[in-house]
Amino acid sequence: ANRYVGKKRFGLEGGESLIPLLAGVLESGPALGVREFTLGMAHRGRLNVLANIVGKNLQQIFTEFDEAWTAAFASGGGDVKYHMGYSNEHTTSTGQQLRVVLAANPSRLEFVNGVVMGRCRGKQRLMGDTERKMVAPILIHGDAAFPGQGIVAECFNMMHLDGYTVGGTIHVVVNNQVGFTTNPRDTFCGNYCTDSAKGYDCPVLHVNGDDPEACAWAAKLAIDWRQAFGHDIVVEMWCYRKNGHNETDEPMFTQPLLYNRVKKARTAFKTYRAKLVAEGVVTEAEVDAMLAARNGVMDEAQNAAKKQPIDPIIDPFKSTWAGLTGQYSHEPVETGVAQETLEKLAKKLGSSPDHASLHKTVSRLLEQRAGAVAAGQIDWALAEMLAYATLLTEGHPVRLSGQDVERGTFSHRHCVVNCQNTGEGFCSLHGLDEKQARFCVHSSQLNEQAVIGYEYDNKLG
Repeated sequence: ANRYVGKKRFGLEGGESLIPLLAGVLESGPALGVREFTLGMAHRGRLNVLANIVGKNLQQIFTEFDEAWTAAFASGGGDVKYHMGYSNEHTTSTGQQLRVVLAANPSRLEFVNGVVMGRCRGKQRLMGDTERKMVAPILIHGDAAFPGQGIVAECFNMMHLDGYTVGGTIHVVVNNQVGFTTNPRDTFCGNYCTDSAKGYDCPVLHVNGDDPEACAWAAKLAIDWRQAFGHDIVVEMWCYRKNGHNETDEPMFTQPLLYNRVKKARTAFKTYRAKLVAEGVVTEAEVDAMLAARNGVMDEAQNAAKKQPIDPIIDPFKSTWAGLTGQYSHEPVETGVAQETLEKLAKKLGSSPDHASLHKTVSRLLEQRAGAVAAGQIDWALAEMLAYATLLTEGHPVRLSGQDVERGTFSHRHCVVNCQNTGEGFCSLHGLDEKQARFCVHSSQLNEQAVIGYEYDNKLG
C-alpha cells in the first residue's frame, strides 16, 4: 500500500486475524501427527498468507510488484500474483517441521477446494497415511462464495465417501459481511452464511476477527476436532473488508452505511496492541521496535529485488518429476505387449471367485472375455481392461474415478462384479499377480465439478 500505490493486491485489511488463526492451526498440527498442511483460498489476503504463513520470499513478491519478471506461460507462469501458489518448509515456535502448501487458484473462487482435497488424498497415499492424520487440508472461503458456490456442497458430500474422504477438512470463512458489492440479504438465506454446513453435521465456530487470541483458540479447537473425529469443521471469522473488492474499487457506491462505520473502525492490530500494553505484556517502545525491524526486513528485500529480480515461480513438481525433460523426441518407443502376456491377463480378467453367484449376462461376458485375446475378438471394454492390467503388472498404480465407473455407464466395463447372493463386489484387476501395483476404482457421487478438481491433483490415492 505504501510503495505500490494503486496496484491491486486484494489486501487483508479488516481481516488480519486470519494470520494468527492459520498460525494457530500450524502450531498445533505436529503434536497431533500432522506433517503437511495444504491450503486453498481465493485472492483475498493471499499475498499476506504467502508471506506470513507459507513463507514466500519477500524478494519474489516485490519482483512481481516491480513487474521485473516476465513469466513464461509454457512453464505454468503468467498468472497474476494474487493467484499464485507456493510451497515451503515451516518451522513452528517449538522447532517442529511442517510442509505447507498453498494451491494456485486462477480466480475461480471455490473450484480449488476439490484440487486441495485431491492433493491431500494423494499425499496420504504416498505417505502410507491410512488413518489420514498426517496430511490435512485447510480451505479458506469468502462469506458470499461459501453458500453461493455449489462446489462447496459437493466437497462436503465427499467427507466420508470411501474413494474421496481425506479425514476431515478445516474450513475458514473470512466473513467480510459483503460480497463484491452484494449485501448478505442477497447472498444467502438463514442467519449465517455458514448455515449450509449444518446439513453435514459440521460444528461451526463463530469468532470475532477483532480478537486474535479467540481466533487462534478456535483454530486449535478445529485441528483437535479434525484429528480426533476425521470430520469437517468450520470456523467463521466475523470481520470486515477495509477497502473495496480491490484497492481501486469504491465500496461507498453500494454500502454507504457499512463503510461509514468501517472508516471509523480501529484495526485488530491497534486494538490488540493497546490490550497487550495495558496488561504490561509489552511496552509501546517494544512494539515500535518490532514494527521498525519488520519494515527494515521488507526494505532490504525490496531493495534487493530492484537490484536483482528473483524468479517468483517455483517448480511445483520438481521432486515428483525428477528426471523428466521437456525435450521432444521422434524416436519410436516400444509400447507393445506380448501376445502370450495378453492371453494370460485376459484369462485373469475373465475369472471370478468360486463362491460368487454371478448374473447370467455378466457370467457370459466374463467367459467371452477370458478367451477373447486367443480368439482375436477384443472389444473396447476388454482393450481398456488390458491396458490397466498391463500397467499394473509392470508396477504402475492406476486410479479410476467417476460416475458409475465400476460397471460402466453403458454396462460394458464390469470392472467390479457383484455377487447376486451377497451384493458384495470383486475386482479381477486386484488379483493379477502378487507383485502388481495397486488398483483403485471408485464410482463417484453424482457430481458436476469437485471430482474433476479432485482427480486433477490426486496422486493415485
